[in-house]
Amino acid sequence: LVLDYPQVSRSLRRIAAGEDPREGQRHCCGGIAQLHEHSLGYMDLDILQKDPQPLIFVITLLKEQPGSPDWISLDLKITPLLLNFCQCKLLEGEYYQVLEHCSSILNKYSDNVKALFKRGRAHAAVWNASEAEQDFSRAVELDPSLAPLVAKELKQLEARIHEKESEDKARFRGIFK
Repeated sequence: LVLDYPQVSRSLRRIAAGEDPREGQRHCCGGIAQLHEHSLGYMDLDILQKDPQPLIFVITLLKEQPGSPDWISLDLKITPLLLNFCQCKLLEGEYYQVLEHCSSILNKYSDNVKALFKRGRAHAAVWNASEAEQDFSRAVELDPSLAPLVAKELKQLEARIHEKESEDKARFRGIFK
C-alpha cells in the first residue's frame, strides 16, 4: 500500500485544489501509469515514489459528522476514487474487495450505476449468479443505455455456468454406479 500512497496523495491534493484528480492519467490504476512518468508534480511524492519509506499517519478528527453537508461533500469526492480502485481490483481478480467496496458505496448511494455494474461483475466472477443478475438489472433500470453491455455480461455468465455444469457432469458421471 505504501507504493500506492504517492498517487493517492496526488489525487487528494488535486481534489483539495479543485482540480480533476484523473487529469493526465492514462490507466485506471494511476500508480502503474505514473511509473512511466518522471514526476507526480510534487517533489515530496516524487522522492517517496522513487524510494518508498514506511509512513506514519497523524489523523486529526474533524467536526464533520456523517450526514452533514461537509461530510457528504467529502464523501462525494471520495466515491469516484473508490470506484476507480474497484475497477483496478476487478482487473486484478480481487473480486471480494470489489464486492465489499461497491456494497459500501451502495449502502449510501443505492442508485450508483457504476457501483452496481462493478459489483454485478464481481458477483458473476465468484459464481453469485442471482446477485449478479439483480445488480445488472438495477443498473439497466437506472441507465437503459447499459442494456447491451449487461446482456453481454449475462451471456458470458450463462456460458460459464453451462461450461461448469458440463464439467461437473463429466467429473461425477458414474460415481454412484
